[in-house]
Amino acid sequence: IKSSVQACRESTFEKIFEVNERNVKRFIAQGTTTLEMKSGYGLNLDTEIMLLKVINELKKKYAKQIDIIPTFLGAHDIPPEYKGKTE
Repeated sequence: IKSSVQACRESTFEKIFEVNERNVKRFIAQGTTTLEMKSGYGLNLDTEIMLLKVINELKKKYAKQIDIIPTFLGAHDIPPEYKGKTE
């Protein structure tokens, strides 16, 4: 989880979109009809908004080929900036 949080926070919309678009195309090619895409990996507001925008853009772009369902995987870790403050 910690490495995913760090990677999301350090990435850009474009990079996250590119990686996820590649995966969406792969799922479509394999005949998948519904795909769950989770947000919540940034553990902060700015990153969460970015992840939701990526999901929304992919959902719109591939709407005729696959149903993309956004879900929130929240509070699965304490953000690093809050470590020690909640203990």
